[in-house]
Amino acid sequence: MENCCLQVIFTLNVLTDTFNKPLIHLFRESSNSSEVKLICRNSVSYSRADWTLSRSTTSVTLTSSDKVKSDRFSSPPFNGYDFPLHVSPVTFEDSGTFECFYDRQRFGMIKLTTIRVSESGGPPGGQPVVLRCEVSEVSGDPVTLAWMRMEGSRGLLVKQDVLTESHPNRTLSVTLPSLRSNQLHWQCAVFTEGMLRATASLTLTLPTQTTMSSMTGMGTETVVRGVITMAATLGILGLLGFYCRRPNGTQTQRQKEEPAQLEETNV
Repeated sequence: MENCCLQVIFTLNVLTDTFNKPLIHLFRESSNSSEVKLICRNSVSYSRADWTLSRSTTSVTLTSSDKVKSDRFSSPPFNGYDFPLHVSPVTFEDSGTFECFYDRQRFGMIKLTTIRVSESGGPPGGQPVVLRCEVSEVSGDPVTLAWMRMEGSRGLLVKQDVLTESHPNRTLSVTLPSLRSNQLHWQCAVFTEGMLRATASLTLTLPTQTTMSSMTGMGTETVVRGVITMAATLGILGLLGFYCRRPNGTQTQRQKEEPAQLEETNV
């Protein structure tokens, strides 16, 4: 009996342009080392391209094909097809909707939500340390923030919260009563629809203090020096006292002679 095989052929179409695509939602950490590259591409040549950033009711042009900037928002020379936007570093205020236009026709739309982490409090005096993770915006799908204490590459969940549009704030905080050496590495994770979207790392630093070994050594040395100094002082004082109390030869002889004279006079 011959085996029968069913052959199924799938056709995969790869689209190389960003025209008329659904809104893309990205999350990025705001830090000096964070960056994002937004792609805008078309298969037909155009003469002009622009990138804009919209926040609520305002919109600003970031780069254009005839005036390419070289600051945090930069694009390479426009070749008629590709006009990517590079944002580096990403700041918390970069949250908004980025739109790409070719000849005033929109070819791409990307929403960027930023997150940032910070600390407050702590030493001196062993004060509590407060860790904060903030998301720039919550709209549409709920956003889950989670604080994890890192042990190498493994994260231990400490606290999490689900934020919605009606949530009173966009911050998740963790309070450490006192800072210890196993609480220095933290990470805030952002989830939507059960998927990890971005992380933001925070490294704490213990206050600079003299180590116990060096303190012990310094204390021992100080005690030894003190004992030597005290012994030397007591020795000198003892010698002085001895010489002050010791009678000299003349006094001794006179003391011996005076009683003899008295006895002779009485007789």
